[in-house]
Amino acid sequence: MEALPPPPWAQSESATLAPLPETAAETPDRKRVIVAVLVALVAAVAGFFGVRIIADLATEGASAGPVGSIVEQQTPVGWDLPAS
Repeated sequence: MEALPPPPWAQSESATLAPLPETAAETPDRKRVIVAVLVALVAAVAGFFGVRIIADLATEGASAGPVGSIVEQQTPVGWDLPAS
């Protein structure tokens, strides 16, 4: 692939610039990859426990309903299988 010529209004400025390389040199930065993975893991763990804490707080207040509430009526008494 051949480089495009410079625009007419930048002919003189482009003559002093060095040509760009065809491809950029690879710079493997292992430290950045490791840090990115650690940040993702910390975010996932924090999100998991954050959701669990919020859910526990939300169900804590909802479990103590008033006597005779509809929640109490719908809750099964036991989980035993009926005798056959």
